[in-house]
Amino acid sequence: MTPLLDRILQTFQATASDLDTVLPFFNITSGQMMEQSLGYAIYQRQNFPESCEYVHIAQIENKQENIAYLFSPFILAVLQYKTSCYLPVSSELWLGHYLNIDNLHFIKQEKSPDEMGLFIQIAPQQLNSVQTKLYSLLRAFLDPKLRQLIFIDLQNYDDKNLKMLEQSLYAKIIYLPFSSSKLQITRSSLAGLLGKKKTQSAAEICELIAETNAELLSTLNNSLSINNNLKLIQDLLYSEHILEKISVYEEFIDTIFKHETELTKRASYV
Repeated sequence: MTPLLDRILQTFQATASDLDTVLPFFNITSGQMMEQSLGYAIYQRQNFPESCEYVHIAQIENKQENIAYLFSPFILAVLQYKTSCYLPVSSELWLGHYLNIDNLHFIKQEKSPDEMGLFIQIAPQQLNSVQTKLYSLLRAFLDPKLRQLIFIDLQNYDDKNLKMLEQSLYAKIIYLPFSSSKLQITRSSLAGLLGKKKTQSAAEICELIAETNAELLSTLNNSLSINNNLKLIQDLLYSEHILEKISVYEEFIDTIFKHETELTKRASYV
């Protein structure tokens, strides 16, 4: 085990076996190859800090639900943060209300944030919760343009270890404790959620979304207080800006899907 990978595994409470399970999803066959790939990303961040403009969000799989985090990448994208987000498999139920989940797999990480300011990926279904965490974190650490990682989890982490890892990776790492919700939310609750006119139920969910994401937004070193961030997100939720961003992203991934499907058909005729 290489020193950097060992530190990552220890910090995020994963094992060498978890790493072996995750590596094939990166088309990497050994820890040494992963270390080399991480080294390249670190070199780019260290020597070209002006290009580090990407925010990564990793939401860790857990048994509790809070759909507020589902809207985090869209909120940040509306506010002009180039955002990549890695979601657990359980998010498919909720995200599927707005996006065609199957089409997400055709989007390339190196293309989507540059064109749309947004990239969303669902973790592979074959991974357990610890492996999903490791997969999402390594995806972020491998991005040469990573500026800040926000990871959301129920577990506690040692601040000293996180700071040491920050120094090794040349990227800021923010841990946000998972905020559970007492609201009883069903998929039908999402109907009309982002429109200007809201039912009482929709208004309560939007308040949850705003409160949860105000803290997340405050980690990005913006000049606003949490209360001001709260008001800002509330305004976005009632002005349909987030709904518009979701619609544009859905159109984008649908276009990519059709293009890739057409290329596959052409290749089959060759």
